[in-house]
Amino acid sequence: MPRITIAAVWLLAALGVCAADSPDTLLERGLKSYRAANYAAAVTDLDAASKGYLTSAEMEQYVQTGRYERIESLETSLVYLALAQFKVGSEDAARDTIQRLLAADRIRPTYATLPLAQEAADFESIAAALVPGSGLRNTQLASATSEDSSRPLPPVKAAANSAATPPPTSVATRDALTTLRQADEAANGGDATYAETLYARVATAPDVSREVIAESAIGLYRLGAYRESAAAFRRIGTFARGEEDLRYYFAVALYESGEYHAAQKELACALPFIEATEDVLRYRWKIENTAAVVAMK
Repeated sequence: MPRITIAAVWLLAALGVCAADSPDTLLERGLKSYRAANYAAAVTDLDAASKGYLTSAEMEQYVQTGRYERIESLETSLVYLALAQFKVGSEDAARDTIQRLLAADRIRPTYATLPLAQEAADFESIAAALVPGSGLRNTQLASATSEDSSRPLPPVKAAANSAATPPPTSVATRDALTTLRQADEAANGGDATYAETLYARVATAPDVSREVIAESAIGLYRLGAYRESAAAFRRIGTFARGEEDLRYYFAVALYESGEYHAAQKELACALPFIEATEDVLRYRWKIENTAAVVAMK
């Protein structure tokens, strides 16, 4: 099987593309449902549309040329999908959709000039609440909301901001930092067994900060304790923008633990934002091919 085909299979599997209607038809139908306040139906069609816009041929064209012709339609479907998901109370799904939009905008910055109607005016405040630091600014929405520059962020569940706002440093966190330093010293001194024990202790400790858990996950990753590392990364929760390096480590830890489907999803989210080093390219090849073979079984 040629490599280009394997890569396409992986991308399609990761994105879950499956739609009988054309993505344009799905987008139009989804927008009609959204405007009719039938948000559940809008979610179904807009999600299918957003996935249908990412065909294997278009992804290959982007890889080869950096061009993606239907990015405006893709981003429109993602904006309204996130709005509809938020309307039905699916905040985690809306957060993931906003992350997908941010990734798409890295292909070619498009969101700023995307033709959006006033009905989408709440999107940026929702994005700011669910993905702090996303920094999305659309010129048409700006004019629609210019009279209300103090528009408050919509209320979201406490979990939505946990990734971006760590709790104050606690005694448990200070103790964990001490243990991390001891683990680093043991690892640098060649005592991998003791270092792994210390990292694992921090990774499973209660009441420690998210950053401390991340450091323990990285320490376990570097020691090759992939299952323990993957478990620690899971404790982190939703990855914030700028944490794609952590997402890559998580993908590798999942792959080395035999969780190929989960690994391909994490890698797909990390790749547009990280440097394509020799290690990254090697693991991309491994994960792509393994995931494709598993998908065909």
